[in-house]
Amino acid sequence: ADYEKTHQKWEPVTRSSLSDWTRTLETIIQWSPYTSESDLLQQ
Repeated sequence: ADYEKTHQKWEPVTRSSLSDWTRTLETIIQWSPYTSESDLLQQ
């Protein structure tokens, strides 16, 4: 799950589909110490 910073905001970079990107993010959150996307973006 990649992000790109544009205009002081982090935007998702989708390589295939938004649903694939969302599923990848959900997997990362499930297996990481972060509990949400916003927690992940704070790192």
